[in-house]
Amino acid sequence: LGNDPNVQSSLDKLIADFNDQPELAAAIFQVGEQYYNKALSYKKEKLEPKMKENFEKTIAVWERVITDLPISAAYTPRFYYITAVIYSQELGEYLKGIDYYQKVVDNWPDYQFAWHAQFFVGMYYEKLRNSGGLPKSEADPKIEQAYKAVVEKYPDSESAPYAALKLGYLNFGRHKWPDAVHYFEMFVQEDDVHAPNVLLTNALYYLGQAYEQLNEFDKAITIYSIFLQIVDPDDSRIKIVTAKLEKLEGEKK
Repeated sequence: LGNDPNVQSSLDKLIADFNDQPELAAAIFQVGEQYYNKALSYKKEKLEPKMKENFEKTIAVWERVITDLPISAAYTPRFYYITAVIYSQELGEYLKGIDYYQKVVDNWPDYQFAWHAQFFVGMYYEKLRNSGGLPKSEADPKIEQAYKAVVEKYPDSESAPYAALKLGYLNFGRHKWPDAVHYFEMFVQEDDVHAPNVLLTNALYYLGQAYEQLNEFDKAITIYSIFLQIVDPDDSRIKIVTAKLEKLEGEKK
């Protein structure tokens, strides 16, 4: 009916009268979903003010599960997670999203998407750093902690190789060569080294350099050789890597 002012008062009655019903969380989800679908429609039409308004209305409904219903492993982490996605992905409120993602991993580490929540903590701290929302000195330790938690607590998750790749770059930038090698290798081992893709070729490029810094020249040669086999023929780094290979192989002779 478009009678938005009465939505929250109706929710008050719903929660008061049916808070012992196991399906109440699902019912509240459906109420919020109406706003969510409207927001997606406005997003598609590039009507940003209406999109933002309806995402905020979605959150106002879904947060009632978090604030007004008893804590339950069956639905509370799910509502923290989906609300975090809207805060971070749709509204750009990274700190609020991080806070909700962190609550998921701290309180429900076995939740089916806890591994993804943990990865998002690192990713949105990166966005805060890159946008100037947090200084590098404050953001980098939080980024590292979040991605380490992914590879250590959720090593078999889909996010673990990508968290390892992020850690590889972080340690490469700090000139911590053994750690850079460790994490780049972790990523490479999870990938098909014969299937070319940008992430893999980038990882191989920096892994080869890290091995050079450690004077492990045979390993650097192997990595650079794989890089040349799978890299895009127009990649500007081909000349650099070819020269490195010639130098390293010449020194071996």
